[in-house]
Amino acid sequence: MTIRNKLFIVTLAVTLAVFLGLAAVSQEDDAADQKYTIQVVTNPDFAPYEYMVADKYEGIDMDIWKAISRALGCDVNFNVMDFDSIINAMEAGKYDVGASGFTVTDERKQQVNFSDTYSTAHQVAVVLKDGPLANAKDYTELLNHKVGVESGTTGYYLAVDVFDEKNVTPYNTYTDVIESLKRDYVSIVVIDDLVAESFAERESNLKILDVEIPGDEIEEYAFVINKTNYQMLQYTNRALDYLMGMGVIDDIFAYYGSIGYNPEEYGYFTAHPEKLNEIDIVIHYQPTNKYTIEVATNPDFPPYDYTVSGDYEGIDMDIWKAIAYVLDCNVNFNFMEFDSIINAIQSERYEVGASGFTVTDERKEMINFSNTYAVAHQNVLIRTDSSLADAKTWEDLTGVTISVESGTTGYYLAADVFGDSYVAPYNTYTDVVQSILTKQSAFAVIDDLVAVSYVEAHPDELKIIDVELPGAEAEEYAFVFNKKNTELLGYTNKAMSYLEEKGIIDDIYAYYGEISYDPATVGYFSAHPEALSKLDVLVHYVPGEMKTTVQVATNPDFPPYDYMVSKSYEGIDMDIWKAIGHTMDFDVNFNFMEFDSIINAIASKQYDVGASGFTVTEERKETVNFSSTYAVAYQKVLILKSSPLANAKTWEDLKNLDLAVESGTTGYYLSVDDFGDSYVHPFNTYTEVVQSVKTGQMKFAVLDDLVAISFVEANSDLMLLEIELPGAEAEEYAFVFNKDSTKLLDYTNRAMEYLEETGVIADIFAYYGSIGYDPEIEGYFSAHPEALAAIQVIDHYTPENGGGSDGDQNWFEWLWSEIVKNFVEKDRYELILMGLQNTVYITIIGLALGLLIGIICAIIRSFHDLRGNLKIPNAIARVYITIIRGTPILVQLLIIYFIVFASSGLNSIIIAGIAFGINSGAYVAEIVRAGINAVPKGQLEAAESLGMSFNMAMGTVILPQAIRNILPALCNEGISLLKETSIAGYIGIVDVTKAAMLIRSQTYSAFVPLIGVALIYLVIVLVLQYLVGKLERRLNDAYR
Repeated sequence: MTIRNKLFIVTLAVTLAVFLGLAAVSQEDDAADQKYTIQVVTNPDFAPYEYMVADKYEGIDMDIWKAISRALGCDVNFNVMDFDSIINAMEAGKYDVGASGFTVTDERKQQVNFSDTYSTAHQVAVVLKDGPLANAKDYTELLNHKVGVESGTTGYYLAVDVFDEKNVTPYNTYTDVIESLKRDYVSIVVIDDLVAESFAERESNLKILDVEIPGDEIEEYAFVINKTNYQMLQYTNRALDYLMGMGVIDDIFAYYGSIGYNPEEYGYFTAHPEKLNEIDIVIHYQPTNKYTIEVATNPDFPPYDYTVSGDYEGIDMDIWKAIAYVLDCNVNFNFMEFDSIINAIQSERYEVGASGFTVTDERKEMINFSNTYAVAHQNVLIRTDSSLADAKTWEDLTGVTISVESGTTGYYLAADVFGDSYVAPYNTYTDVVQSILTKQSAFAVIDDLVAVSYVEAHPDELKIIDVELPGAEAEEYAFVFNKKNTELLGYTNKAMSYLEEKGIIDDIYAYYGEISYDPATVGYFSAHPEALSKLDVLVHYVPGEMKTTVQVATNPDFPPYDYMVSKSYEGIDMDIWKAIGHTMDFDVNFNFMEFDSIINAIASKQYDVGASGFTVTEERKETVNFSSTYAVAYQKVLILKSSPLANAKTWEDLKNLDLAVESGTTGYYLSVDDFGDSYVHPFNTYTEVVQSVKTGQMKFAVLDDLVAISFVEANSDLMLLEIELPGAEAEEYAFVFNKDSTKLLDYTNRAMEYLEETGVIADIFAYYGSIGYDPEIEGYFSAHPEALAAIQVIDHYTPENGGGSDGDQNWFEWLWSEIVKNFVEKDRYELILMGLQNTVYITIIGLALGLLIGIICAIIRSFHDLRGNLKIPNAIARVYITIIRGTPILVQLLIIYFIVFASSGLNSIIIAGIAFGINSGAYVAEIVRAGINAVPKGQLEAAESLGMSFNMAMGTVILPQAIRNILPALCNEGISLLKETSIAGYIGIVDVTKAAMLIRSQTYSAFVPLIGVALIYLVIVLVLQYLVGKLERRLNDAYR
């Protein structure tokens, strides 16, 4: 084969491979893009909820479903049907959803499921304005008149009750109802309030009477879904939660109110299509078949597990039939020898083990247990004709062969009491009992109800003797799960709690008691299948899609409570939350945030939880809820060992000295009270606090005890002073939650109670003590992942509904109360005034220094450009300008404060002014140089030809013109410098922005302080612009 042919074949193969790859990618994209279309049936004659404009379905319900389908990553198709036929169609499974202003009623609940409610309504009476009933004041004036209603509605049933069925005429549509009123076929119509307003908007001759109809109550609207389609119900409610929390449903209602509920106007998303695109896809909905839970059992353990004609029966089996029903799953039972089941669960061969498993610590090391559902005791089962049948104590039973089932608690108890050599283990309880019946064994040790069940099957041959065995204790039964399968475990526990509340588990036990635990009789649900169908479905369980993620906001600069090692969040708080997530079966995601911003983020629902050593205070309780407390802390003084204050004995020795604290902490407020505002320097992080002490810029710091110990561990030149600060009290730490997040708070407190009882929280604290609170060592669960895996899952957390109410307070009243709270109460305006003063000082220093440096550098560079001299100063100026313009100002500020002037002893305001001046000088230099270059070179040459020296020509001819040209740019630089000073808070200066942040950290209200500061900057800038404008006009006048 020639080289040319080889190249041709290779090229052809590569081309074919590319095409096949593209085709595969295209198929994958098509599969990914394939959307499910939700079929919604409606009656578009119910404005403003459902109506049509041209061929478009509009209305509140229609827009909500457009939003739901968007949130679920689906398409939606609307179908028309008469209102009173929709529920029957839904019951028959013809459509996915019914949406036509359906009122939730107990009667309808027997046919269909309802989504979460999204609206409320009540019935009103509508008449003609020029009709005889237009001035009716009471419903009695409407009696004995013809009433029109839509068939099948709550208005129909109300009218029948109040006005008598003979006077009520039902119509198929609301349009027909209103038309009958206009044609005087009826005198009154009874319809929903918003529907009435919608018709009144269109029909000027209609009047809504202010008459209360007896029996009229507030009705709740919801969407209807087939009783078997729990997945659709679950996803619909999840989307509704999201849309309510995002305010989308409020926006939809507000829009229809703004158009007067006019059914001739386009709907919300038709008028504002961009709003639909703003909705995120929460989850992709695709209908799935019911999941089948695989349960391993040994059906030789009546009344808990047995078979009748091949069907699995018994208490365990019935409980699992009920669990599967409420989780909308199927269940499949699998036969297995008892002592092999736990190994099968460990190896993930099956998902659940259900065969009367006693909860033991040894088993907990291998598998997880569900909630318990039974208590058992070990009994002695013996032949009625045995010589030992009259035994009174366990000693009477020694020295004989005993049968037990292998691997059971009865086996281990018998071995301990009677000795291994006398114990004969069998594979099944049938074999155990058979060995007694055939006299191969003298007696058996088995669970109480199992013993009762076998006595029921052999009443003449077997009996239970009342003998107490040493070491026999009450045993608790539970189902077993693989350690990894916390999701199914959580939902199982949730289902079991529901079944206990409904009394189903009691009913199951009662049934087996009634049949005397007879293993030849069918189980509870086989005998009473209707009992299963009366249960509610709690959730459509699909493995891998059920866990939620709780977002935790933290500031990982608070060791040993919160810190980072590499990219991993570590610390006491972080480990407690990892344990809480494991206990309540949810994932945890940690998010970095400045400490004094966390409470505001929680209050605004940006995150679910705040975890960063929050002290419980009454002020904070007004804004957020606190969990149970988990730690106690005290404020300590941190100082350099080499400091002259290292031998201070009382807090008075520390007066009138600069001290560092973290902004927004209890240490900050304590320091302000003890030492005064002017000496307290708040920093954004504890790292900066400690750094300022180490560099000598701050004489000492006030911070929490374990945090101080952690920094001392990491910095050998630091020490703690044993000084008691006035007002310092024991502080309790807790996690913070939004006021509406009561469900997550409840689950968290339950988890913390469990973790305290089991010693997990104590182990976490002990671990950090053992590593000396060193913030460079990984946390407890990173070092001991097996400890996390050993924690029992006790429940499965799912988020609560979103959308809280902001109350009825007028916006202006709210604004005024916020202004008073943030500026007037506790004279907080003084903090703003102090910050404004510091801002002005820094700006003046920075502006003066920047002009000086900038003009010098500009002249050096211009002289070099024009004459070629000053090469070394020009090179220095170029390097300076390049570095300053190429690095962030915040980095420059921190370098100058923490490195350049670290031990200078200069006031922080002066250092900040120098830093901003150095930064501004680089920009001023280029502005001035550009102004000089803008003056034509001919003017310099003309001046020199008239006998002026170069310096004189620059000073009298060039620079004056340059200044006039660059004045606007220089003024803009000054304004920029003013605004850049807002970062001065990073080095512990209370500028006007930092003052607002401190107020925000006290009141936990962000709107007024931050808007107030923005207005202060805006006013200053407007004043400066006005002054600059006047200066420009005077200069222009001088040149005329």
